[in-house]
Amino acid sequence: MVDIEEQNETKFSDLDGRPKRRKQTKEKHLLKRSTDDKLIVQYNQYEVPIGDETNDLRSYIGVLVRDNISILYDDWRRVPLEIKDKLWDHLQDKSNKAKKMREQIKYNHRLGSTGYSGMLHRKKDEIKVSEKDLDQSQLWLMARKNNKGGYEPDVLPVVDKIDELKSQVEPRVISNS
Repeated sequence: MVDIEEQNETKFSDLDGRPKRRKQTKEKHLLKRSTDDKLIVQYNQYEVPIGDETNDLRSYIGVLVRDNISILYDDWRRVPLEIKDKLWDHLQDKSNKAKKMREQIKYNHRLGSTGYSGMLHRKKDEIKVSEKDLDQSQLWLMARKNNKGGYEPDVLPVVDKIDELKSQVEPRVISNS
């Protein structure tokens, strides 16, 4: 422990007159994410994260490290194995919870991280009615349409059921005779 403290002593000649300080930790919101608001991180063949969510994953791990490991450790290799194991267990636990939640999803949507509001914003020119006039079934169907305008085979029975129910409830014109 003594050599770590000696290594971390400030050498004012190295600082060019400026105190060396850490910048404020950013991305703290990543630690407070709910289990519903999760990122799907993709990995390449070498198990390296790729895609848009990679930076959020790195930021999340960075915030975890900053919040749980003393600033006295200037090198990751000097961090005690117990602390590393604790962080690893935390990441594995979150990963397992996410996998279990993912298994419970029966019908995948194609909304991405923007949700229904983002979908409505992107498709506002295609939609001929006001957003307020769309019912939940229409939104559900829109969220599950693929790029070709169709649906995946597992979703088709639900689509048929929605169409059947809507045909039974279609507004009928009532005449005053």
